[in-house]
Amino acid sequence: MGTFESDAENLDNFDGLVKEMNIEVADNIEGSSSAYVSIIWKYFEKDRKDETKAKCKMCDSFRNRSGSSTSNLIKHLKTVHKINPGCRKVTKKVNESANKTILAKRKVDTELDRLYVMWLCYDLLPVRTGEKLANEIQEKLITILEQRDVADVVLTTDAWTSKSCDNYEALTAHFICKNFVFRSAMLGIAKLDNKLADGHVKLIEKLVNKHKGLIKRVTTLTSDNAEVMKSTCRKLKISWIGCIPHTINLVVKNGLNISDCANILASIRAIASHFRRSAKATALLNSEKKLKLAEHKIIRYNETRWSSVYFMPERFLERHKETYNVLSDLNSALAFPSLSDLKDLAMLRDYLKPFQEVTTVMSSEKNITASSGIYLVTELMRHATDFRVLHEDKYKLTAAVAASMRASMLERGFPSYASNKILLLATILDARYKTAGLPYDEAVQTAKVELFRKASLLNDSNDGIDEAVVKLSSSDIIIELSSRSTPKINF
Repeated sequence: MGTFESDAENLDNFDGLVKEMNIEVADNIEGSSSAYVSIIWKYFEKDRKDETKAKCKMCDSFRNRSGSSTSNLIKHLKTVHKINPGCRKVTKKVNESANKTILAKRKVDTELDRLYVMWLCYDLLPVRTGEKLANEIQEKLITILEQRDVADVVLTTDAWTSKSCDNYEALTAHFICKNFVFRSAMLGIAKLDNKLADGHVKLIEKLVNKHKGLIKRVTTLTSDNAEVMKSTCRKLKISWIGCIPHTINLVVKNGLNISDCANILASIRAIASHFRRSAKATALLNSEKKLKLAEHKIIRYNETRWSSVYFMPERFLERHKETYNVLSDLNSALAFPSLSDLKDLAMLRDYLKPFQEVTTVMSSEKNITASSGIYLVTELMRHATDFRVLHEDKYKLTAAVAASMRASMLERGFPSYASNKILLLATILDARYKTAGLPYDEAVQTAKVELFRKASLLNDSNDGIDEAVVKLSSSDIIIELSSRSTPKINF
């Protein structure tokens, strides 16, 4: 769960922290930070110019000590000087000043540990340490919500399976304070014993009910597009918004399942896997740098890395000449794509680029805005439609992929985004889009009506408001944006 103190209150400067704690730090201890030192250094000294060598104090010869090993030095003493130094370690003498430094560092480390845990909480990272402090911070959430006059809270959730096959789910709350500052707070992570809707409901209620009164403020849940999460929201009686990048990934996967396309991608994935497994093939590929071609590594598609389905053909096309040379030299039996396959692959890469860019834009935003949803999915649908029409005769494979992806978009309800009242309000209130971000006039009118209804509820005294005076055209309000701009996607 996050901390909400101002930057001035955060002691994130080491010197300031030491001064604030009245800690006197002595000079650093010279030499190794280890509490023990090998007796071998009575007979040798380290070479300051070359860390892999040491000079014998008895014969002035240099001996190798690669990897900081002293075995070669001990062998030299035994064979040349007939001295057996032994392998035991002796305690390094620590002076009073060093003791003072150690005690001071311990105090500083304690305070830094506290700040470290607060940083983990602020950035919504899993809290493995500082459980007591994390609980103290969590207890302040409701007080903060009340002080900041927060009316609505949105939840985001994510579930995963550990290596031991246990299921876990994390829950995060997001809200906007009265001063229009966006805040996020991690409510916790809990084990998911039941993967059905009832299990999700029980877990969410358990985490939310730790904070008295919070459940009444929750209005919306954002999650992946699993049907069980939709059912969970219906049981909780809150709105649900699916993860748009996840939906786009499902659409792309569905479109690439066409047999001819799947065969080409399977062949280059097999080649990428071969270079990943074979050190010899990788070394030969790296030796092809003399051709002055691209030096990017070949990567393979990974289902959990959504953009990898785009980067795999892109990287392969960058290095296909080098890859072909290496496979030929190794007499590999792997099937290499034909010239026509490479042309189809290049067009497929160009077609998929907007989908990769949208996924990257939405996944990289620290605070993803729902207002981008309608605009981006509408443009992706337009991109798929235009590509199919323009290239159906010349690039049949990619046109077929575009047609399949467009059908998947329709099946997954992309057009319905423009009728979602939450997304409509978010879009029309965003100065980047306003009405220009809505695909048709009916959506604009629906957004205006909904905005008027919401506005009338803000103040019970607004009995005389006339819907006719509500004007929301792009030219009505001029707002200069300094920190945010419309996502630049090359459709």
